[in-house]
Amino acid sequence: MEKSKNKTFTKWNILFEFFNKQGGKHNKKEYDNEKFNQILNAPYTWEDDRLVFMDKKLDLFNSLLALLPIPNGKIDEVKAFMEIFKVMNDTPKHTYYVIIKHFKETYLQYTDLIDFSDNIITGLLIDRVACLHDIDSFLQIPSKYKCLYVDYINYIEHIDFDKFDNKIDWVEINWNENKPITEDSLQTIKKLKQDCENYNIPFYFKGWGKSENNPNPDDPTLNPAHRYYNKAGCMLDGRIYYYDPITKKAASTIKLFEDDYYIMEEYNGLHTIWELKSYLPLMKSELFELLKENISKNGLNDPILYYLTSDNRKIVIEGHTRLKVCIDLSIKDFPTKEITEDFNSLEDIQLWMLKHQFQRRNLSSIERLELAYQSKDIIEKRAKQNLSKAGKKDTIVSIDTNLEIANLAGVGKTTVVSYSNVIKNGSPKIIDKMKKGELTISGAFNRIKDKPSKTDKINTEIIYLKSFDEGMEFINNKIIEGIIVLKTEDQINKLTSIQKAKFGILILHQ
Repeated sequence: MEKSKNKTFTKWNILFEFFNKQGGKHNKKEYDNEKFNQILNAPYTWEDDRLVFMDKKLDLFNSLLALLPIPNGKIDEVKAFMEIFKVMNDTPKHTYYVIIKHFKETYLQYTDLIDFSDNIITGLLIDRVACLHDIDSFLQIPSKYKCLYVDYINYIEHIDFDKFDNKIDWVEINWNENKPITEDSLQTIKKLKQDCENYNIPFYFKGWGKSENNPNPDDPTLNPAHRYYNKAGCMLDGRIYYYDPITKKAASTIKLFEDDYYIMEEYNGLHTIWELKSYLPLMKSELFELLKENISKNGLNDPILYYLTSDNRKIVIEGHTRLKVCIDLSIKDFPTKEITEDFNSLEDIQLWMLKHQFQRRNLSSIERLELAYQSKDIIEKRAKQNLSKAGKKDTIVSIDTNLEIANLAGVGKTTVVSYSNVIKNGSPKIIDKMKKGELTISGAFNRIKDKPSKTDKINTEIIYLKSFDEGMEFINNKIIEGIIVLKTEDQINKLTSIQKAKFGILILHQ
């Protein structure tokens, strides 16, 4: 059982559960009607609202006709259907997904006798070409909401959408984890998506089946903390195709600096997005529980900080973990504060978040450097942007990523170079000891620098100085160890790698 939005998600596999209670016996004569009724009436005992799945493996109509036990050892198909659907009709707070594996035209004689209340959704499972023949009869079911569940589409070249005539509410793909993804199947998925868009039918891509199928190893939905988490990830071409049949809404987005971002939480007027929520390391579960206990007893004192977008929506930029605690504890009365910095991009906010962490927390050098290293991609991205604007004279200064990280963390550039080398070339054991503080950065670097395969990876990034005074400032801040003065730039070729890495270069004739 797991949470899905505001409702509990569960499976109500009547026959499967009954078989289990009977020790796996499938002989109708040995069924205990009392145990069956206990399973049948379970929804009456559920106090919370639920999304209830009649599992696709159950093959509801086929199984009921063949196996469902009725008192006195007789099979009465009509009564069997009416008993199960009566439970659904009598518990309207639950939403039932009746997933049908096969639906023959002859089954329609039974559906005409059933009352399909508005909380019942019927779905036709399509996992082979033969299932396409079931669509015509499935569309005649008198249920208010219908969907197509597509498990495997390699052999499905085309679904005739002209037949749907507004009778299909959405199409959902959940890739069969036992089937590999090929280029042809990927194109078929995209074609099905395009067909849905052309006919204005919501398209729901639920997941890749298993992570090996996912073409994007950096898919954020692979992270359990993501709102749309799927064990195999669910992004298709960088987008999340989600559809909630209860609210009839797709994945919610918010606009920030003219770009759309998927909303992770919406609570008390505040919104969070993954790009900010996950930018800094997420809190470990045991620490989260301690924080939760503390806030439960003492309340929330530090305000959650937000930035107001151009359309006056509040995006959280500090306090994501505390907000999650408030959501879990249903706390709505907590302090918030607007941050009115002049941000121009998402990266501006991310760098502000990083600097704010340094201000509000007492961090060790390794902790500061580990956090500052989070900005490496942003610094490199901005360096490339600067290169397109600046002339060649500024090129080397513009791409000094290590210097920028050093300035953020308040450490020397050589320390950043050593840290980077350890991260790239150190064993997991050495990296772990360094991060835990059991090894200093220089100590960890010394462990790896003598290895033959690593010695040729010394960072020779050059720091060009604009003046002698700037060089002295860098020395005082331990960014460089000294100043090398050259008459012309071509003399740099005579310097060693160590000199280039540890000293600032001042060119007299530029």
